[in-house]
Amino acid sequence: MKSALICLLCGFYGVLAKDTEQKGKYNVPNLDVKTQQLIVDANQTLLLSCRGRWELTWAYPSGVAKDQVQVEESRCGRTSQHYCSRLTVSNSQVQNTGAYRCRYRHRPLKVSSVYVYVTASSHLWNIRI
Repeated sequence: MKSALICLLCGFYGVLAKDTEQKGKYNVPNLDVKTQQLIVDANQTLLLSCRGRWELTWAYPSGVAKDQVQVEESRCGRTSQHYCSRLTVSNSQVQNTGAYRCRYRHRPLKVSSVYVYVTASSHLWNIRI
C-alpha cells in the first residue's frame, strides 16, 4: 500500500514538474538572435523575429523613422498557440544604432533585447593616401 502511494506521488510530481517547465519556456519573449549585440552595415535591412506566449510589441531607438519600420504579426507554433512578430527596418542608418526590444504588450517588464550597431564602415575606407 505504501509503495503504491509513493508511486502515485512520484507520478504527480513528474506531471507537475513537466507543467512548470512548459509554462516557463516563454516567461520572456524569445528573439531569433543568439547574441546580445549585432553589427549591421548602413543601407542594409535589419530583420528581427520574436516569439512568445502573449501578444508582442517592439521598442527601438528614436532615430528609426516610421517609414523605415514594418511589423508583421501572426500566430505560430504547432497549434498556433504562440504569438510571433517580425520587425523589419529597411535602409538602416547610423542613427538606428541602439537597443531593439521585444516585449509582451500587457507585461512590459517581460522583455528580450538586442543592441544593434549600424556602421558606416565604407566611409572609413575612403581615405586617400
